[in-house]
Amino acid sequence: MTVLIAGSWVILLVLGVLYAITEHAVLSCVFRIYFAAFIIPVILYLITKGLKKEEKRLYKRALWLCGIVLFLDLVVVEGIRLVLSGGISTVLFLPACAPICLMVIVLCSKKEYRLIERKVTFWVCIPLLILSLYFEVLAFIQL
Repeated sequence: MTVLIAGSWVILLVLGVLYAITEHAVLSCVFRIYFAAFIIPVILYLITKGLKKEEKRLYKRALWLCGIVLFLDLVVVEGIRLVLSGGISTVLFLPACAPICLMVIVLCSKKEYRLIERKVTFWVCIPLLILSLYFEVLAFIQL
């Protein structure tokens, strides 16, 4: 595990140095996609560190679903957008994965561990999801 983590850091560092030296659009896309894929386990680790010990076993399915949503949004969709734009990154107001992950975590929690009621979550997350999807579509249209 240590070799895997150290190797991924070395690859990230090499890609960053190559991108800084050459500034090619292909290296820009590869570096940003790799960085997004690299940051997903860190995000999931921070989510699990924020949970209590009793809640961790409840959120296993939610963390898997959040990981899939984060991968699809931050790696696949962002990668397609980077390739189509020639390496130019579009800064979005709100990534679509954020409200989806919040909804998944709240829906997978038991009632006694739920911090936010489900109705409140939907009244907050669905408008945020619609707003983030609107910006995602606008980012693709501007390409």
